[in-house]
Amino acid sequence: MIPKKYNPYLEPLFVVALGIVSYCLHFFSYFDEFSSAIFFFNDPDDAKVYAWNTWHFAHQIKQGAYPFYTDYICSPNGTSLWMHAYTIWFGLLHLIIGNIAMSINLGIAIQLVVSFVGFYRLARYFDIQYLLAISAAYLVVFNTYVLAKVGVHYNLVLIGVLPFILLSFLKWMPYQKGFRMNKKHALPTVLLLLVGFFMDYYVVFYSLAFGAVYLLWFGVLDAWFSFWSWKKMSVLLGALVLGHISIRLLRILGIDEKGAIWAAADVRGLVNQGLNSRFFQNNIFGDLPHALNDNKIFLGYSFIALFILSLLFYVQQKDKDKWTRFFLFATTLFTFVTLPVIRIAGTDFWYNVTAVVHFIPFVNNVRSPDRFILLVFIFGTLFMARVVHLKWKAKSIKLSFTVFLLASVILFYLEHVQQDMESISLPASKRGVLLETKGENVLMLPFGIRDGYHQFGEFDENHLLLQQWYEFKMPSGYLSRLNDETWSHYKSNELYANLALIQQGIAIDGYDWHAALIKNDIDRLYLPKASVAQNRDILKMIESLPANQIEDKNGFLFSLYK
Repeated sequence: MIPKKYNPYLEPLFVVALGIVSYCLHFFSYFDEFSSAIFFFNDPDDAKVYAWNTWHFAHQIKQGAYPFYTDYICSPNGTSLWMHAYTIWFGLLHLIIGNIAMSINLGIAIQLVVSFVGFYRLARYFDIQYLLAISAAYLVVFNTYVLAKVGVHYNLVLIGVLPFILLSFLKWMPYQKGFRMNKKHALPTVLLLLVGFFMDYYVVFYSLAFGAVYLLWFGVLDAWFSFWSWKKMSVLLGALVLGHISIRLLRILGIDEKGAIWAAADVRGLVNQGLNSRFFQNNIFGDLPHALNDNKIFLGYSFIALFILSLLFYVQQKDKDKWTRFFLFATTLFTFVTLPVIRIAGTDFWYNVTAVVHFIPFVNNVRSPDRFILLVFIFGTLFMARVVHLKWKAKSIKLSFTVFLLASVILFYLEHVQQDMESISLPASKRGVLLETKGENVLMLPFGIRDGYHQFGEFDENHLLLQQWYEFKMPSGYLSRLNDETWSHYKSNELYANLALIQQGIAIDGYDWHAALIKNDIDRLYLPKASVAQNRDILKMIESLPANQIEDKNGFLFSLYK
């Protein structure tokens, strides 16, 4: 039985303990691998990038080098890391721990527990009952989306500071029959935003989106929606139609939206089982036509059931609470942000007016609309908790609601299964073959460069793991964002253009590979012998190199040009 009032010192300790317990319930079976392996879903390639992030940041700090620039990839010119999902949080932990896998796994654990505490405090700000606030924190932090991102995009799990940003903003601009700015919370809000930026820039965009919606609702729309009229309905429908037409025209004109609408999920993805769902292993709709993000917006069946029930309670309420109205509006709006286009069975039926954000320069770098499903979970959960809180006041139903709530949380927990872990230890077959390459510019084959938008050639993410062991540099690489100058360099470079061609099986005759390698400051070439056997054009390139410079070590070929 939870007491009505907490000791101000015991309460946070109690909530932290519950956060740790919640984390352990989901992850305890992986504790024996925490120092050697990291999580992934299906394809571990992105996970290896986060391992590289962790190594690179700590390595640069130890060397006294600028950490937001690298020439370890895209060498010798190098590239900025400011627009990369750099996850320096893991790098900071690596400086202390000295183990990449442990730094990542512990870093994720700390973030989940801190966000649990933060969302509990956020729920309490809205005067939600203690038990309901704890349940809300669990549903926000350990939902289908967050747990899926643990195995795909670690940067999107770094949300520990997000609830504290929202809380600080609400204290900065509280609303009580108008906005009353409390200046003493302005600086803390800005500082927390800065921390959020260094965690992941999506935290900043989430925060700005919340601030905009909060000001829009209480500044304009709350009063506007206070009563309905045919005139207002006409204005609303007109805005929706105008939005649809505008988005269509922008696409016809070729205005760059960074592929966000193409990447948008099928509406059915909201109810179609995600990657980590325990129930209904065969998806209700099978494999959806566009699978890039379709399996990343699944709400969870227990969450959907809870939301529908809460919505029924809300409809029955005579006096609509201001916060529940806001939460319902925010949940609806961010659902449309998550779905910039109404796409069903691969057919686009309607462009939502919210898609306009993807045509705004700089803002459109947030190109994955599915990631805003996190805000749907946050405000959908707060809506449910607030509605149940108002019902909770009736003593006659407290017991039944308590039982229902606990049963729902248990169901929410049982609904999820976790993913596999991938070892980041170097295989014995690759140890010792690159010892002499430290600081050298090594052309790793297959060659490729890629970011979240483009790919040139074929990049093997395993090369990032090799680099952490041997500290060589390489002209290839994989970052979240690469600037236009970098892309222009690679596409105009004759050596790399020809490498991309022969890797596709397109023959290049009469090309002086040896001279091109020297011209591009390549110190050494590296590739598995198996790759040579599978591609006759790569074999011809190798055969054209000076025979006395070819080395064969443990099934790997090297050429030295220094």
